[in-house]
This record gives sequence, C-alpha cells and structure tokens, in this order.
Amino acid sequence: MGALGALVAELRVGAHPATAAERAAVDAEPLAARAMSTVANTARLGGDVDRALVRSASAEPSLAGVLGQVGRAWRLAGRHGVPLAEVLDSVRRDLDQRLQFNRQVHARMAGPRASAAVLAVLPELGVLLGEAIDARPLHVLADTAVGQILLAAGALLICGGVLWSAKLTDHAVMP
Repeated sequence: MGALGALVAELRVGAHPATAAERAAVDAEPLAARAMSTVANTARLGGDVDRALVRSASAEPSLAGVLGQVGRAWRLAGRHGVPLAEVLDSVRRDLDQRLQFNRQVHARMAGPRASAAVLAVLPELGVLLGEAIDARPLHVLADTAVGQILLAAGALLICGGVLWSAKLTDHAVMP
C-alpha cells in the first residue's frame, strides 16, 4: 500500500509516471519495489503497463489482486483520459478499506477460535481429571477393545472438530 500511495503522491506533484514509479520503488518493500520497477520500465518504453503487471502477477501470486487492479486502473486512465493519480488513489483507498475490513473480521474471529481451542482440549483434560481421581481412564482407553475404539473415535471427532472450526473461521476471513 505504501508504494501505491507514494506513486499517487508523485503523480499528483506532476512527475512522469515512469519517474513516479521509480521513486515509489525506492522506499517500497521488495515485492512492491519489483512491481514499481516493472511499471517504471514499461511506462518509460511506452509499453502496455497493464499487460506487464499481469505478467508480474503471475510471477508473484500474493500480489496478483493488487497488481491486477493497478493495471486495470492504468488502462482505464489511458483509454478514457482520466487523471492517473485519481484512479490509482481510488484503487489505494479501496485496498486500504479491504485490508481494514479483513483485519476487523480477523479480530472478531479470535473469540470463536479460542472457543474451538478450548473445546478441543476439554476431552484431554477430562482424561487427566479422571487419572487424578484414580478412575483409570487411560487403562480403559489403552487396554480394552471398547476403550481403543472409543479413543480412535474420539481422536477423529476432535480432529474433525478442529478442522471444521478452522474452516469456518478462515472462511469468514477470506474474501
């Protein structure tokens, strides 16, 4: 996000897009710096920035969404004569809002994740409590056929519950 903000700031003060991208790449994180360098080189040579960013996105899948939006914004600005800084600033604001929303959802899912962790640990605590009061649940679970079946079924249910909880909470966070 910082590189995109720097690019917009440079464009707003009147820098050429290639120069603005080069300056934005200077202080950017390594992945963003590579993308900004690609933009700078392509813009300087008069190439298709959108296509160059699509190629960069295929090489760096973690930035694919951002680079795709920047490329489409660049194409939109070039095709319709819209000021590039304004379009890129809209993309930056949209990405900031998405990131903020993602953080809020992730934070709100901390409670359900903690509850799932507690529920996953409760059966083990029950066995330990049984051992503490000399009920010998480990003997039953390890030395009897019924106990071994119950142990296997319980372990499967715990693993299934943990996986299901992880899927539910991750699905709520992913776009």
